[in-house]
Amino acid sequence: MFIDNNWWGHKYILAKYCNVDPKPIFGSIQHGVYSLEEEKNWRLGRSFQKIPFFCFSNFFYKKCKKEKEKNVKAIGSPFLYLDKIYTKKHKANGTLVFPAHSGFYKKKIGFIYKYYKNQISFDHDNFINNVEKYNTPPYTVSIIQDDYQQISKYYKRKNWKIFTAGNRNNKLFLINIYKIISKHKYAVFCEFTSALYYCMYLGLKVRMAVKSASSKNIEFFNNKTSVIEKEIFKSYKKKYPEILSGRLNINLAKNIAKDRMGYNFIKSPDELKNILGWNSTIKIFLAKIISIMYKLKYRFII
Repeated sequence: MFIDNNWWGHKYILAKYCNVDPKPIFGSIQHGVYSLEEEKNWRLGRSFQKIPFFCFSNFFYKKCKKEKEKNVKAIGSPFLYLDKIYTKKHKANGTLVFPAHSGFYKKKIGFIYKYYKNQISFDHDNFINNVEKYNTPPYTVSIIQDDYQQISKYYKRKNWKIFTAGNRNNKLFLINIYKIISKHKYAVFCEFTSALYYCMYLGLKVRMAVKSASSKNIEFFNNKTSVIEKEIFKSYKKKYPEILSGRLNINLAKNIAKDRMGYNFIKSPDELKNILGWNSTIKIFLAKIISIMYKLKYRFII
């Protein structure tokens, strides 16, 4: 229905869990796992609240209720449902690395919103040196397909394995990410993304890499770190300083991930089908119509 319901394979995973063919969802799914600090600053700001919004965490669900946002339902992250239906069979080994990835900015042209790629400015060479200094090989770098041509060269020079799960419209994206995470023992990040919480949940030893964290002002590898991202780093440095050295307790990390991903809101297949509108021919029809309208209104330009 909404353009981001198809991102990262979320709808595909939920349909697999429910044992149905993927159908348009009557509502909008939160498309990523957010830190507590991001959710504190996040406002839905929906003008039309008759269509449901499906969030993940208990904190954000309660916040929406407090702010009188209507029709908000907590269902937990699609990654949790994937974990229910996928069995890990790999021996964990080596370090999985996630450099900064690009995003999109929206620009209104007439009645149409066009999404343009935001180029990233990132110190790949020093990031690589940091990983090789503090983490054990073999190294695999995960690069979103949209960024492959731009940044893969830095990692090819070092003979690292290069992995891409595809782009955000690949229905197998989340499955691909799950598989590659489950093959590794360690994971290194430079920003707070959904993949960080996925790795925490699956029991990897995670490390948040920075150039320097010895002073009040943290130095980042990302040359354009946002204000909110800086706030998240400061908050985690205060509450969970071990994440900067890779020594964060695995059980504590998993509990953090479960909280952020809404573990307590996991639904049964029948409950989920009803919530997403897949038991109603009227809701499926309406979702299809609105989906067509959104495809005409929102365009991606890579």
